[in-house]
Amino acid sequence: EGAPRHLDLDAIAREVAGLAGVARVHDLHIWTVGSGFLSMSAHVDLLAGADPEAVRRSVHRLLHQRYEIAHTTIQTESPPPLLQVETPPL
Repeated sequence: EGAPRHLDLDAIAREVAGLAGVARVHDLHIWTVGSGFLSMSAHVDLLAGADPEAVRRSVHRLLHQRYEIAHTTIQTESPPPLLQVETPPL
């Protein structure tokens, strides 16, 4: 196992972050297993209202088609719910 030198992780993270429904990408790791088999794992923070499964498929498709990453593990994370602030009675 080892990190593939021909891939720019920062550029890949920016490209993934530009996909519809993605707020941020973190904990991105890409490595080579055996003879050139690329694997990737990442956490993807979602924008409010984004469909987690659609985002996951979109990220996988991008990584597979553009970077030939065969195996992806994508953990989608929803934004925290808005805090409800109660107005005290007058």
